[in-house]
Amino acid sequence: MKKQIAFFLTAATLLSVSAQSGGPMVKRKVLILDFVNKNKDDQINGYLVETIPDALIDPLNDTKSFELLPRDKSRELMKIAGLSTDDLSTESVAIDLAKKTGAQVVVLGNFLVSKSEMIFQARAIEVDSGRLAVSKSQRGRISGNIFDLIGRLAKDLAKDMKNELPPIPQERIVEQVIVGKTITISVLDLEPNGVPEPLGKAAGDSLREALFKQKLYKLIEQRQVRQALQKAGHTPSEINDAKAAELGQILSSDKVVLGRVSKLGDKFEISARIVDVKTREVMATASQKFSAESEMGEACDKVALKFKGELESERESEIAAKTSGDRRWSIDVTLGGALPVADLAPALSVGGGLMLSPRYAMVTRGKWTIPLRFTAGGITHFGKSSYGNSLTYLTAPLLFGTGFEWSPFFHPKLTAEFIISGGAAVSYLKSNSLNNEYVSSDPALQGLLGVQYRLNTRFFLRANVAHLWVLYSGTDLMSTSLNFGGGMNF
Repeated sequence: MKKQIAFFLTAATLLSVSAQSGGPMVKRKVLILDFVNKNKDDQINGYLVETIPDALIDPLNDTKSFELLPRDKSRELMKIAGLSTDDLSTESVAIDLAKKTGAQVVVLGNFLVSKSEMIFQARAIEVDSGRLAVSKSQRGRISGNIFDLIGRLAKDLAKDMKNELPPIPQERIVEQVIVGKTITISVLDLEPNGVPEPLGKAAGDSLREALFKQKLYKLIEQRQVRQALQKAGHTPSEINDAKAAELGQILSSDKVVLGRVSKLGDKFEISARIVDVKTREVMATASQKFSAESEMGEACDKVALKFKGELESERESEIAAKTSGDRRWSIDVTLGGALPVADLAPALSVGGGLMLSPRYAMVTRGKWTIPLRFTAGGITHFGKSSYGNSLTYLTAPLLFGTGFEWSPFFHPKLTAEFIISGGAAVSYLKSNSLNNEYVSSDPALQGLLGVQYRLNTRFFLRANVAHLWVLYSGTDLMSTSLNFGGGMNF
């Protein structure tokens, strides 16, 4: 009985995870590159260039979390590009090679064997974002067993990669291919205000580490940031938003984080802001007080968490814009009730219907899209005419239209839409009490105002208010309907 309960609990958990992820889980493709020998005079240990990466294969396979790509792929590309093994010490080169092989993760590293000690370093980088996901090293005396150190490095790297880079939903892979996590951030040393200068540097380091923990974006190395600051001849107290944006351009950053650390009585406070490099505007601010220097790391974590929402919102906007442009075709079905207002039926009536709407995105510019929409379906109304007669009114419109769609800044998953359509409608009107009926095909116009809510890159929910006007035998038949439904992008 206990085994059966455990089985059902496990199955329920797996189903829940699958449902939340929005699709099947997919193993990440990993490319392992040759390691770089940092001691150029060491010819004896040159075999480790290939031996160390080969030693990583079995531990990574044992995790059953990755799909390892053939290592020959990268060597072939290196020959074509005229690259040497030493070039693999540059992350941008490694990432570029991995992209060409279709990998989502690239593993690279280096080693140094000197007269007194040996050091082995390895790191795993997300290809789409450039994020350093895992970094491991092993150090030992030259008298030790070199293969024991390599084995420990391989096991530690595989263990952390399994935790930090688990299989991901298929939908997320599609999203990453479309957009990629492209936002790059530079964190400046914080301005010391009533505190020693080293505390400003320490606060900058803590804030950078806190942002790194979010595992969302690529951060420029602090050494590069300080070198750029020194070359520009600025101190942290001299940096304003405009100068921060200029430094961000030099560092190829999308955003720059700057601020100050102050002492207010017996308490400290960190205040920071994010400046957009392109617009030179402050896009988010956050502050946090703390009682002692030992609590500074926790304060920086809270500041980074406040920034996370703003940065994620911007990325969602980028995804929404890219998705609407790349996935041009969509189709949706809406159901709703109707309220006709016309010369024959001005009174409140009840009804409902179903509308099918294929849509093609003709133009996409940022948050704006101009669609071409075809609408077909049927709506039925039951009510009383102004003469007291009981009426049944059925209309089946065939409409083509255009307008605009807009993804507002306040919620990137929401898209507002305004569509005006024209065409024809086949109408059937019957007076139940007088036993009269008419069938007609007439010109028709429709105005639609609604919203779409994107569940993921493929599926969305839709709600709108539509007003249909039909010129029926010289009489205007108008109906307003409130509709709800859903759809799918192709």
